[in-house]
Amino acid sequence: MPEGFEAPVTYLPWASKEEVSKLRNDILSTLEELKRIKDGLRSVEEKVIKAEGAARDASAVKEEVKAIASALSDLRGRVGAVEGRVGEIQGRVAKLEALAELTLMVGKWKASTCGRCKGELCTAWRLGKEAANVLAKRFGQDAVVGGDNDVWRVRVSKVPYLCALCPLYEPKTS
Repeated sequence: MPEGFEAPVTYLPWASKEEVSKLRNDILSTLEELKRIKDGLRSVEEKVIKAEGAARDASAVKEEVKAIASALSDLRGRVGAVEGRVGEIQGRVAKLEALAELTLMVGKWKASTCGRCKGELCTAWRLGKEAANVLAKRFGQDAVVGGDNDVWRVRVSKVPYLCALCPLYEPKTS
């Protein structure tokens, strides 16, 4: 690698956009289903209150109890389906967490042994404004330094993830 070589970065994909977007949509649809279940439970509760008021007519109560039992059975099935979806989402999140932990471990090691890290700053990558804003938002304002001529540098002690996958790594020389 030539001395002084720097790689520009304008976008930082921490996970694929599709995977994160799908996970976000799955969580939102699960929340919507939980809201519908909550509304269903409220409806059953209203039927119970109505049945209590109609307790004088035994046949009406019997029909109302059947309707309530059917509604509860439907809600039980829907809750089971939501539990399954939540379990699947938890599995996907666990995979992303494991990947993040591994990336953190490798990144910390590479950051501490890389000759391109100068005083906690990576001199191999030049961040553009968009990438710098993403890092600052996710890891804190001190995760990036600079801004002169629209060039920011990564503080690797705050964002060692970048180091984990860096193809510009060079071991420190004595």
